[in-house]
Amino acid sequence: MVRDSHRRDFLKYGGVVAGTLLAGCTGGDGGSGDGGSGDGDSNDGSSGDGGSDTTSSDGGSDGSAGDGESTETDTETQSQELADQVVMYGIDPFEDRALGKSFKEEYGPTIATTQLLGGQNSGRYVREHNNGVHNADIVQGVVENNLALVNHEDDLIADPELPNFDKVWDDEFFTYMAEEIYKDEAATEKMVPLGGTIGGNFAYNTSLVDDPPTKWEDLLADRFTDDIILLTYNVSGLWDHYERHYDEEKADEFLVALDEQNPTYISGSPIAAVQKVGAGQAKVAPDSFTTHVEMFKEQGLPLEWEWPEFMWKQHWSMMLMEEAPHYQAAKTFCQYATSEAGQQAFGKLFGGMDTAHKDIPHGNSKVEEQIQSYEGEIRPQAQWDEREKYCDQKVNDLIGI
Repeated sequence: MVRDSHRRDFLKYGGVVAGTLLAGCTGGDGGSGDGGSGDGDSNDGSSGDGGSDTTSSDGGSDGSAGDGESTETDTETQSQELADQVVMYGIDPFEDRALGKSFKEEYGPTIATTQLLGGQNSGRYVREHNNGVHNADIVQGVVENNLALVNHEDDLIADPELPNFDKVWDDEFFTYMAEEIYKDEAATEKMVPLGGTIGGNFAYNTSLVDDPPTKWEDLLADRFTDDIILLTYNVSGLWDHYERHYDEEKADEFLVALDEQNPTYISGSPIAAVQKVGAGQAKVAPDSFTTHVEMFKEQGLPLEWEWPEFMWKQHWSMMLMEEAPHYQAAKTFCQYATSEAGQQAFGKLFGGMDTAHKDIPHGNSKVEEQIQSYEGEIRPQAQWDEREKYCDQKVNDLIGI
């Protein structure tokens, strides 16, 4: 169970966390999550609680509306034929990143993001569509965020006609998405894969830890008692992956034993967890993202990471909307984002992101080297609805969170 001392921490950091494991990631490429700049970029550093708009793009439309009937199949469209903006409901303001900046330089349109975390990006689009309002051209988020669009009774999603579909779609991942998550091959084919970030690694403070954990059971050692930070909304995800790697009985035993280590449960973002470890408030955050550790290492925090026997990858995606007001510009952006140039730019996000393109390495050379030599398992973070509910209930029954 959650012990009283850490229940206070749980309540202190309480509040609804919006599903995505990158909630609160608003720093520039390679920059800090508190609004710091990276690779010369900057932004407003808003916390991203699912209700903040980083741009005033609601209904904004100073370009021509698209009819959704374009047959363009590559990014050779001349910039003068495109609207001057692409309106996006997304978890990250691409206009502040290398991806949005390079697209604007190459083709002209600016990305205008209303930042909505978790399922609030697709949820907002669906609500507006049901009222006959179509402001957004693209909905961007992690792959699970698209479920409200995929499951809608109307055909909301357009085909971006990616010229390099086979380069950015892995066969195994496509099958997993089509059969387990979306349960719709046609809708899966319309998704624009961007890449993602590898989670489940162990971020630890090098000033406090001489013998870092290298497998999940290492966290149960006495040296980590009272010194672990866990994200409340991802505990069920941890149980899910542990059960998949071993079995349900072992997953139950591990989670109970981990809870008995008296971890600090927080409902902030993974960035907040890594910052706390870097500040010496805990020794290890075992469900962190490699890209965040690398980002803060560059800023001088005493952090390092280890990869245990299994981890997960959070896949980022975009969906082009059938009723997009700036249809051709948005379609061109989808195609550019999956091109070699676009994928190189995407890889610069934060401390380096894993790209979708088979010819473009991870945006961080150290992580790419680790990927090539890693012998463990990295499976998709995505869960279908029934599985997510089951895992949530299992965690509640086991440890009461």
